[in-house]
Amino acid sequence: MLKSVLVAAAVALFSLSLQASANDDDDWRVEQDVAGDHFAADCPLRVNRPVEGDLFAAGCSVDIGGPVTGDAFASGSDVRIGAPVGQSLYVLGGQIHVGARVARHVRIAGGQVVLGSTSDIGGNVLIASGDLRVEGPVKGYVRVAGGRVRIDGPVDGDVLVTAGSVELGPNARIGGRLRYASEDEVRRDPSAQVRGGIERLQLDDEGHASERTGEYFVLGGAVVWTIGLMLMAAVLTGVFPGFVSRVTDTVRTRGWMSALLGFVALVCIPVAIVVLMMTLVGIPLALLALGFYLVLLLLGYVATGLGVGAWALARFQATRAEARWWRIGAAALGVLAVSLLGWVPYLGAVIAFAALLIGLGALLLAGAGAGRR
Repeated sequence: MLKSVLVAAAVALFSLSLQASANDDDDWRVEQDVAGDHFAADCPLRVNRPVEGDLFAAGCSVDIGGPVTGDAFASGSDVRIGAPVGQSLYVLGGQIHVGARVARHVRIAGGQVVLGSTSDIGGNVLIASGDLRVEGPVKGYVRVAGGRVRIDGPVDGDVLVTAGSVELGPNARIGGRLRYASEDEVRRDPSAQVRGGIERLQLDDEGHASERTGEYFVLGGAVVWTIGLMLMAAVLTGVFPGFVSRVTDTVRTRGWMSALLGFVALVCIPVAIVVLMMTLVGIPLALLALGFYLVLLLLGYVATGLGVGAWALARFQATRAEARWWRIGAAALGVLAVSLLGWVPYLGAVIAFAALLIGLGALLLAGAGAGRR
Protein backbone atom coordinates (compact mmCIF):
# COMPACT_ATOMS: atom_id res chain seq x y z
CA MET A 1 0.00 0.00 0.00
CA LEU A 2 2.77 2.44 0.89
CA LYS A 3 4.52 1.66 -2.37
CA SER A 4 1.35 2.37 -4.30
CA VAL A 5 0.81 5.74 -2.63
CA LEU A 6 4.38 6.83 -3.25
CA VAL A 7 4.26 5.84 -6.91
CA ALA A 8 0.84 7.39 -7.41
CA ALA A 9 1.76 10.68 -5.82
CA ALA A 10 4.67 11.26 -8.16
CA VAL A 11 3.32 9.62 -11.31
CA ALA A 12 -0.27 8.54 -11.59
CA LEU A 13 -2.05 11.18 -9.62
CA PHE A 14 -0.54 13.69 -11.98
CA SER A 15 -2.62 12.12 -14.72
CA LEU A 16 -5.80 12.22 -12.73
CA SER A 17 -6.27 15.98 -12.53
CA LEU A 18 -5.58 16.65 -16.20
CA GLN A 19 -9.30 16.41 -16.85
CA ALA A 20 -9.51 20.00 -15.64
CA SER A 21 -7.21 21.17 -18.43
CA ALA A 22 -8.49 19.10 -21.35
CA ASN A 23 -10.86 20.32 -24.07
CA ASP A 24 -13.09 18.48 -26.46
CA ASP A 25 -10.60 18.60 -29.32
CA ASP A 26 -7.65 17.07 -27.49
CA ASP A 27 -6.89 13.37 -27.25
CA TRP A 28 -5.55 13.47 -23.75
CA ARG A 29 -6.27 9.98 -22.41
CA VAL A 30 -3.59 8.83 -20.00
CA GLU A 31 -3.20 5.12 -19.24
CA GLN A 32 -0.13 3.45 -17.85
CA ASP A 33 0.99 0.51 -15.73
CA VAL A 34 3.69 1.19 -13.14
CA ALA A 35 5.05 -1.41 -10.71
CA GLY A 36 1.97 -3.58 -11.21
CA ASP A 37 -0.51 -0.75 -10.59
CA HIS A 38 -2.78 0.78 -13.23
CA PHE A 39 -3.15 4.55 -13.69
CA ALA A 40 -5.78 6.02 -15.98
CA ALA A 41 -7.39 9.38 -16.73
CA ASP A 42 -9.91 10.26 -19.44
CA CYS A 43 -13.19 12.10 -19.95
CA PRO A 44 -15.20 9.95 -19.63
CA LEU A 45 -13.15 7.07 -18.23
CA ARG A 46 -14.14 3.41 -18.33
CA VAL A 47 -11.90 0.76 -16.79
CA ASN A 48 -13.15 -2.66 -17.89
CA ARG A 49 -9.89 -4.62 -17.74
CA PRO A 50 -8.84 -6.56 -14.61
CA VAL A 51 -6.24 -4.79 -12.49
CA GLU A 52 -3.82 -6.99 -10.57
CA GLY A 53 -2.41 -4.23 -8.36
CA ASP A 54 -3.90 -0.91 -7.24
CA LEU A 55 -6.06 1.26 -9.49
CA PHE A 56 -5.80 5.06 -9.72
CA ALA A 57 -8.52 6.54 -11.93
CA ALA A 58 -9.96 9.99 -12.59
CA GLY A 59 -12.06 11.79 -15.17
CA CYS A 60 -15.20 13.83 -15.61
CA SER A 61 -16.95 10.50 -15.04
CA VAL A 62 -15.40 7.23 -13.92
CA ASP A 63 -16.89 3.76 -14.44
CA ILE A 64 -14.94 0.85 -12.96
CA GLY A 65 -16.20 -2.35 -14.57
CA GLY A 66 -13.18 -4.61 -14.13
CA PRO A 67 -12.12 -6.33 -10.90
CA VAL A 68 -9.32 -4.72 -8.88
CA THR A 69 -7.07 -6.94 -6.80
CA GLY A 70 -5.59 -4.15 -4.67
CA ASP A 71 -6.88 -0.77 -3.53
CA ALA A 72 -8.96 1.47 -5.81
CA PHE A 73 -8.62 5.29 -5.84
CA ALA A 74 -11.13 7.20 -7.98
CA SER A 75 -12.07 10.84 -8.50
CA GLY A 76 -14.69 12.39 -10.78
CA SER A 77 -17.99 14.19 -10.92
CA ASP A 78 -19.77 10.85 -11.45
CA VAL A 79 -18.11 7.68 -10.12
CA ARG A 80 -19.54 4.17 -10.39
CA ILE A 81 -17.95 1.08 -8.88
CA GLY A 82 -19.41 -1.95 -10.66
CA ALA A 83 -16.69 -4.58 -10.09
CA PRO A 84 -15.13 -6.13 -6.96
CA VAL A 85 -12.29 -4.37 -5.14
CA GLY A 86 -9.88 -6.73 -3.40
CA GLN A 87 -8.68 -4.24 -0.77
CA SER A 88 -9.99 -0.78 0.18
CA LEU A 89 -11.87 1.87 -1.83
CA TYR A 90 -11.15 5.62 -1.75
CA VAL A 91 -13.39 7.99 -3.74
CA LEU A 92 -13.73 11.75 -4.09
CA GLY A 93 -16.52 12.99 -6.36
CA GLY A 94 -19.96 14.43 -6.94
CA GLN A 95 -22.30 11.49 -7.48
CA ILE A 96 -20.88 8.18 -6.30
CA HIS A 97 -22.47 4.74 -6.59
CA VAL A 98 -20.91 1.58 -5.21
CA GLY A 99 -22.54 -1.57 -6.55
CA ALA A 100 -19.98 -4.32 -5.94
CA ARG A 101 -18.04 -6.02 -3.17
CA VAL A 102 -15.23 -4.16 -1.42
CA ALA A 103 -13.15 -6.60 0.63
CA ARG A 104 -11.92 -4.06 3.18
CA HIS A 105 -12.70 -0.44 4.02
CA VAL A 106 -14.54 2.36 2.19
CA ARG A 107 -13.54 6.03 2.49
CA ILE A 108 -15.66 8.46 0.49
CA ALA A 109 -16.22 12.22 0.26
CA GLY A 110 -18.95 13.22 -2.18
CA GLY A 111 -22.16 15.08 -2.84
CA GLN A 112 -24.54 12.17 -3.32
CA VAL A 113 -23.34 8.72 -2.27
CA VAL A 114 -25.11 5.39 -2.62
CA LEU A 115 -23.87 2.06 -1.32
CA GLY A 116 -26.32 0.07 -3.42
CA SER A 117 -28.10 -3.16 -2.61
CA THR A 118 -25.53 -5.09 -4.69
CA SER A 119 -22.63 -3.65 -2.68
CA ASP A 120 -20.96 -5.69 0.06
CA ILE A 121 -18.44 -3.92 2.31
CA GLY A 122 -16.12 -6.26 4.20
CA GLY A 123 -14.67 -3.62 6.53
CA ASN A 124 -15.51 -0.19 7.92
CA VAL A 125 -17.23 2.73 6.21
CA LEU A 126 -16.23 6.37 6.67
CA ILE A 127 -18.19 8.89 4.56
CA ALA A 128 -18.70 12.64 4.32
CA SER A 129 -21.65 13.36 2.04
CA GLY A 130 -24.56 15.66 1.45
CA ASP A 131 -26.94 12.78 0.72
CA LEU A 132 -26.10 9.19 1.68
CA ARG A 133 -27.95 5.90 1.26
CA VAL A 134 -26.58 2.64 2.67
CA GLU A 135 -28.46 -0.31 1.22
CA GLY A 136 -25.88 -3.11 0.99
CA PRO A 137 -24.36 -5.06 3.89
CA VAL A 138 -21.46 -3.63 5.91
CA LYS A 139 -19.38 -5.99 8.04
CA GLY A 140 -17.69 -3.30 10.13
CA TYR A 141 -18.78 0.01 11.61
CA VAL A 142 -20.28 3.03 9.81
CA ARG A 143 -19.31 6.64 10.58
CA VAL A 144 -21.00 9.37 8.62
CA ALA A 145 -21.20 13.16 8.44
CA GLY A 146 -23.79 14.46 6.01
CA GLY A 147 -26.95 16.32 5.23
CA ARG A 148 -29.36 13.40 4.83
CA VAL A 149 -28.51 9.85 5.84
CA ARG A 150 -30.66 6.79 5.16
CA ILE A 151 -29.62 3.32 6.28
CA ASP A 152 -31.62 0.52 4.71
CA GLY A 153 -29.33 -2.48 4.94
CA PRO A 154 -27.47 -4.68 7.43
CA VAL A 155 -24.56 -3.21 9.42
CA ASP A 156 -22.72 -5.59 11.75
CA GLY A 157 -20.97 -2.93 13.83
CA ASP A 158 -21.86 0.39 15.41
CA VAL A 159 -23.25 3.36 13.48
CA LEU A 160 -22.22 6.93 14.33
CA VAL A 161 -23.95 9.73 12.42
CA THR A 162 -23.96 13.52 12.42
CA ALA A 163 -26.52 14.77 9.91
CA GLY A 164 -29.44 17.06 9.28
CA SER A 165 -31.77 14.06 9.12
CA VAL A 166 -31.31 10.36 9.92
CA GLU A 167 -33.61 7.63 8.64
CA LEU A 168 -33.75 3.86 9.13
CA GLY A 169 -35.48 1.96 6.34
CA PRO A 170 -37.37 -1.33 6.64
CA ASN A 171 -34.28 -3.38 5.76
CA ALA A 172 -32.02 -1.73 8.37
CA ARG A 173 -30.37 -4.33 10.61
CA ILE A 174 -27.81 -2.72 12.88
CA GLY A 175 -25.93 -5.27 14.96
CA GLY A 176 -24.29 -2.70 17.23
CA ARG A 177 -25.38 0.64 18.60
CA LEU A 178 -26.75 3.64 16.72
CA ARG A 179 -25.49 7.01 17.99
CA TYR A 180 -26.57 10.09 16.12
CA ALA A 181 -26.47 13.88 16.37
CA SER A 182 -29.25 15.72 14.56
CA GLU A 183 -31.71 18.52 15.16
CA ASP A 184 -34.53 16.06 14.40
CA GLU A 185 -35.21 12.68 15.91
CA VAL A 186 -34.34 9.63 13.87
CA ARG A 187 -37.11 8.42 11.56
CA ARG A 188 -37.39 4.68 12.02
CA ASP A 189 -39.43 2.19 10.03
CA PRO A 190 -41.24 -0.29 12.31
CA SER A 191 -39.33 -3.16 10.66
CA ALA A 192 -35.90 -1.65 11.32
CA GLN A 193 -33.78 -3.36 13.97
CA VAL A 194 -31.05 -1.91 16.20
CA ARG A 195 -29.68 -4.52 18.61
CA GLY A 196 -27.43 -2.20 20.61
CA GLY A 197 -30.03 0.50 21.12
CA ILE A 198 -30.26 4.11 19.92
CA GLU A 199 -28.60 7.10 21.57
CA ARG A 200 -29.17 10.68 20.51
CA LEU A 201 -26.16 12.93 21.09
CA GLN A 202 -26.83 16.38 22.46
CA LEU A 203 -26.13 19.45 20.33
CA ASP A 204 -24.69 22.70 21.63
CA ASP A 205 -26.10 26.17 20.93
CA GLU A 206 -24.41 26.28 17.53
CA GLY A 207 -25.87 22.97 16.43
CA HIS A 208 -22.69 20.92 16.85
CA ALA A 209 -22.38 17.63 18.66
CA SER A 210 -21.24 18.15 22.23
CA GLU A 211 -18.64 15.37 21.93
CA ARG A 212 -16.42 14.01 19.21
CA THR A 213 -18.53 12.12 16.71
CA GLY A 214 -15.73 10.46 14.75
CA GLU A 215 -12.79 10.89 12.48
CA TYR A 216 -15.00 11.86 9.52
CA PHE A 217 -14.62 15.49 10.62
CA VAL A 218 -10.90 15.12 9.99
CA LEU A 219 -11.60 13.64 6.57
CA GLY A 220 -13.98 16.43 5.60
CA GLY A 221 -11.63 19.15 6.78
CA ALA A 222 -8.67 17.54 5.01
CA VAL A 223 -10.58 17.31 1.74
CA VAL A 224 -11.66 20.95 1.86
CA TRP A 225 -8.15 22.11 2.80
CA THR A 226 -6.56 20.06 0.00
CA ILE A 227 -8.99 21.38 -2.60
CA GLY A 228 -8.18 24.92 -1.50
CA LEU A 229 -4.45 24.28 -1.90
CA MET A 230 -5.04 22.79 -5.35
CA LEU A 231 -6.98 25.87 -6.41
CA MET A 232 -4.19 28.08 -5.08
CA ALA A 233 -1.63 26.14 -7.10
CA ALA A 234 -3.74 26.42 -10.25
CA VAL A 235 -4.22 30.18 -9.82
CA LEU A 236 -0.53 30.81 -9.13
CA THR A 237 0.47 28.82 -12.21
CA GLY A 238 -2.00 30.66 -14.41
CA VAL A 239 -1.26 34.18 -13.12
CA PHE A 240 2.50 33.97 -12.44
CA PRO A 241 3.80 31.35 -14.89
CA GLY A 242 7.33 32.76 -15.02
CA PHE A 243 7.93 32.80 -11.28
CA VAL A 244 6.23 29.42 -10.81
CA SER A 245 8.52 27.98 -13.49
CA ARG A 246 11.57 29.22 -11.58
CA VAL A 247 10.24 27.78 -8.34
CA THR A 248 9.54 24.36 -9.88
CA ASP A 249 12.96 24.27 -11.51
CA THR A 250 14.53 25.02 -8.14
CA VAL A 251 12.53 22.27 -6.42
CA ARG A 252 13.59 19.73 -9.04
CA THR A 253 17.27 20.69 -9.42
CA ARG A 254 18.25 22.14 -6.03
CA GLY A 255 16.11 20.15 -3.63
CA TRP A 256 18.75 19.65 -0.93
CA MET A 257 19.83 23.29 -0.99
CA SER A 258 16.17 24.34 -0.83
CA ALA A 259 15.56 22.12 2.18
CA LEU A 260 18.59 23.54 4.00
CA LEU A 261 17.61 27.13 3.30
CA GLY A 262 14.01 26.36 4.22
CA PHE A 263 15.10 25.00 7.60
CA VAL A 264 17.18 28.13 8.28
CA ALA A 265 14.23 30.35 7.36
CA LEU A 266 11.82 28.28 9.44
CA VAL A 267 13.97 28.78 12.54
CA CYS A 268 15.41 32.25 12.03
CA ILE A 269 12.35 34.21 10.89
CA PRO A 270 10.36 33.55 14.10
CA VAL A 271 13.43 34.53 16.16
CA ALA A 272 13.70 37.80 14.25
CA ILE A 273 10.00 38.46 14.81
CA VAL A 274 10.39 37.91 18.56
CA VAL A 275 13.36 40.31 18.65
CA LEU A 276 11.31 42.95 16.82
CA MET A 277 8.43 42.47 19.23
CA MET A 278 10.74 43.34 22.11
CA THR A 279 11.16 46.88 20.77
CA LEU A 280 8.30 49.36 20.76
CA VAL A 281 9.22 50.72 17.34
CA GLY A 282 9.53 47.24 15.84
CA ILE A 283 6.07 45.92 16.86
CA PRO A 284 4.24 47.01 13.66
CA LEU A 285 7.03 45.57 11.54
CA ALA A 286 6.95 42.36 13.59
CA LEU A 287 3.21 41.94 13.02
CA LEU A 288 3.69 42.52 9.32
CA ALA A 289 6.54 40.00 9.26
CA LEU A 290 4.41 37.46 11.12
CA GLY A 291 1.67 37.70 8.51
CA PHE A 292 4.23 37.38 5.74
CA TYR A 293 5.77 34.37 7.48
CA LEU A 294 2.45 32.52 7.73
CA VAL A 295 1.69 33.15 4.08
CA LEU A 296 5.21 32.04 3.16
CA LEU A 297 4.72 28.74 5.00
CA LEU A 298 1.53 28.07 3.09
CA LEU A 299 3.12 28.95 -0.24
CA GLY A 300 6.14 26.82 0.60
CA TYR A 301 4.02 23.72 1.01
CA VAL A 302 2.26 24.47 -2.27
CA ALA A 303 5.61 25.10 -4.01
CA THR A 304 6.73 21.52 -3.44
CA GLY A 305 3.50 20.31 -5.01
CA LEU A 306 4.19 22.57 -7.99
CA GLY A 307 7.60 20.94 -8.37
CA VAL A 308 6.17 17.42 -8.19
CA GLY A 309 3.55 18.26 -10.81
CA ALA A 310 6.09 19.87 -13.13
CA TRP A 311 8.40 16.86 -12.82
CA ALA A 312 5.60 14.42 -13.61
CA LEU A 313 4.45 16.49 -16.59
CA ALA A 314 7.98 16.64 -18.02
CA ARG A 315 8.50 12.94 -17.37
CA PHE A 316 5.27 11.51 -18.75
CA GLN A 317 3.84 14.19 -21.07
CA ALA A 318 6.96 16.01 -22.26
CA THR A 319 5.35 17.11 -25.54
CA ARG A 320 2.72 19.04 -23.59
CA ALA A 321 4.96 20.42 -20.86
CA GLU A 322 4.71 23.94 -22.29
CA ALA A 323 0.91 23.91 -22.69
CA ARG A 324 -0.64 26.37 -20.26
CA TRP A 325 -3.63 24.29 -19.20
CA TRP A 326 -1.53 21.16 -18.80
CA ARG A 327 0.80 23.05 -16.48
CA ILE A 328 -2.18 24.26 -14.45
CA GLY A 329 -3.58 20.74 -14.21
CA ALA A 330 -0.19 19.33 -13.25
CA ALA A 331 0.23 21.99 -10.55
CA ALA A 332 -3.12 21.11 -8.97
CA LEU A 333 -2.35 17.41 -9.01
CA GLY A 334 1.15 17.90 -7.66
CA VAL A 335 -0.35 19.54 -4.57
CA LEU A 336 -2.84 16.68 -4.28
CA ALA A 337 0.04 14.20 -4.46
CA VAL A 338 1.96 15.92 -1.66
CA SER A 339 -1.21 16.08 0.45
CA LEU A 340 -1.89 12.37 0.00
CA LEU A 341 1.67 11.57 0.98
CA GLY A 342 1.06 13.58 4.14
CA TRP A 343 -1.70 11.12 5.05
CA VAL A 344 0.60 8.09 4.94
CA PRO A 345 0.70 6.55 8.44
CA TYR A 346 3.87 7.25 10.43
CA LEU A 347 5.77 8.74 7.45
CA GLY A 348 3.17 11.38 6.62
CA ALA A 349 4.34 13.97 9.13
CA VAL A 350 7.96 13.59 8.01
CA ILE A 351 7.00 13.91 4.34
CA ALA A 352 4.86 16.98 4.99
CA PHE A 353 7.65 18.64 6.97
CA ALA A 354 10.18 17.88 4.23
CA ALA A 355 7.79 19.28 1.62
CA LEU A 356 7.43 22.47 3.66
CA LEU A 357 11.21 22.92 3.96
CA ILE A 358 11.92 22.24 0.28
CA GLY A 359 9.14 24.53 -0.93
CA LEU A 360 10.04 27.31 1.49
CA GLY A 361 13.68 27.25 0.43
CA ALA A 362 12.76 27.08 -3.26
CA LEU A 363 10.60 30.18 -2.91
CA LEU A 364 13.44 32.11 -1.31
CA LEU A 365 15.99 30.94 -3.89
CA ALA A 366 13.68 31.75 -6.80
CA GLY A 367 12.86 35.13 -5.29
CA ALA A 368 16.55 35.91 -4.78
CA GLY A 369 17.25 34.95 -8.39
CA ALA A 370 14.44 37.17 -9.64
CA GLY A 371 15.77 40.05 -7.54
CA ARG A 372 19.23 39.70 -9.05
CA ARG A 373 17.77 39.76 -12.56
